[in-house]
Amino acid sequence: MDVLSDVLGMMRVKGTLSRRSEYRAPWGVTFPRVDHVSFLVIESGSSFMQVDGQAPIALETGDLVMFTPGHDVSLFDHPDTPTIPYAQVLETA
Repeated sequence: MDVLSDVLGMMRVKGTLSRRSEYRAPWGVTFPRVDHVSFLVIESGSSFMQVDGQAPIALETGDLVMFTPGHDVSLFDHPDTPTIPYAQVLETA
């Protein structure tokens, strides 16, 4: 078994939900705090992620991010780009 499978097994994952999104600059999205673990895969391109107002982290193609519960997370094309709530993104999809 691989390490990710071991971790997911220990976490007792009970459900899945998947969504594929494509964004073009300028874009920025803020996700609400959640009480579950979420994953993000950068399939192509690059972006920045900011957690709890800390310094932005650059993400590139192939990066896998695990979001743990209870954190404010924003993703954007550039650290100066304003963000909108993810709920607004879902309304226009």
